[in-house]
Amino acid sequence: QLVNLALMIVTLKVGFDCLRSTQARLAFLAGALVFPYFVFGFLSLNKEIYAMSAAVFYASYLLRGRWTHLLIALALAMCARYYMLVSMLVAIVLVPRDKPPRYALMVALLTAISLAAPIAKSLVPEYSSEDVIGDVPSATGAFFSAAVDAYGYALVYPLKYIALIPMRAYSLLIDSTRAGNAMEGVVSLASIAVLPAALMLLQRGRRAAPEVRRLVVLGLAAPIPMMWSEIMHWRYYSFVYFFFLLAVILHHVERRREPPRAPAHA
Repeated sequence: QLVNLALMIVTLKVGFDCLRSTQARLAFLAGALVFPYFVFGFLSLNKEIYAMSAAVFYASYLLRGRWTHLLIALALAMCARYYMLVSMLVAIVLVPRDKPPRYALMVALLTAISLAAPIAKSLVPEYSSEDVIGDVPSATGAFFSAAVDAYGYALVYPLKYIALIPMRAYSLLIDSTRAGNAMEGVVSLASIAVLPAALMLLQRGRRAAPEVRRLVVLGLAAPIPMMWSEIMHWRYYSFVYFFFLLAVILHHVERRREPPRAPAHA
């Protein structure tokens, strides 16, 4: 428990160090505290805490260039899940910190996984089971499973990404008294709130700083090595919330506090 709480404090400190103004740091703190996995995850043995901390440390590496933070992010990702580690390693190649995102490689990776996923699933017969899909609408899980089996992962990846986010919001309507339902529902709602704001930053083009755009692209691309699986719980991919949160804060909070540029003289 003490180790968990220490990790929580250090993770917040690393997030604060990515931001210069007090207002931005308070915004990050508020964004972290409204995310139930962050608030309550550190009070128990929960793998999500390592995934979230890995995301914050990796974002710090992306923004500040600290290699120690990259190594810590990889170590924390390994503590979370092995495919979280794979996602972080792939992210280094797809979204390098000193170069534009490599969209062609993202398409190539999606295509490669599309071809390999059905073969990988066939090698483990128990993999495509109801126990793995979990308590999600059977039609939804069956659709994405069939698409992956038909070599269509590249086509359905964005659909599955968008579909999984609100899938747990209904938990609040079904039974808000159950802690698990309420937590997953609020996580979905927080993700729903921050995603559109982050996507709008990509539409701004050069009006958004390169590091801001990289964080948004990272949040969209990081689950690529993971989402081909049968797992239909957003919590496995919800760590991207912190990429989006930092991108939105950097653009909308810190940029407003920058002094206006002096007009150029002829």
